[in-house]
Amino acid sequence: MTILLYFLFGFLAIVLLIAIIGFLSPRKVSVLRSLKMKASPEAAYGQMIDLRAFVGNWSPWSEKDPQAVNTFSGAEQGVGAIFEWKGHPKKVGQGRMEVISVKPYTEVLSSLEFTGRGKATAVFKIEEQGHGEILVHWGFEADNGMNPAARIFGRFMDKLMGPDFEHGLKKLQKTIEKN
Repeated sequence: MTILLYFLFGFLAIVLLIAIIGFLSPRKVSVLRSLKMKASPEAAYGQMIDLRAFVGNWSPWSEKDPQAVNTFSGAEQGVGAIFEWKGHPKKVGQGRMEVISVKPYTEVLSSLEFTGRGKATAVFKIEEQGHGEILVHWGFEADNGMNPAARIFGRFMDKLMGPDFEHGLKKLQKTIEKN
């Protein structure tokens, strides 16, 4: 009986420790990567407002699961353009992306819904640097609320998603610099 009590108290201590670490973890998560490119703001913006171009030309996740089923609806480009995907659960999962706001040649804001995993916001920003160069930023923000497990997982988002953003920006760079 005492072994069972030790096991129970040990298990409860672990659960309590995880909850404490979770609640002490940041509620909001953000990932940001940037890359300088020799291109016009118009070239980058054209790729950002067209979700078909995003998926076909520079999304890092298209390579991870080429068998994913992608559907497009809503507007052809810009506000109201919708991209939904359903792929392997461990590669890209399932979700929805919708362009919700644009500032021509400077910013594209999209809402993201990851089925069973929550919501987030993605932002692409373009800054002119002069001499035919632009600086492109790709950002991601999510609010993990009061979920301690999501908050703990959020601590690793930059390391998990950052390399994908860097790869995607390099693919965007190749796409717009060759045109």
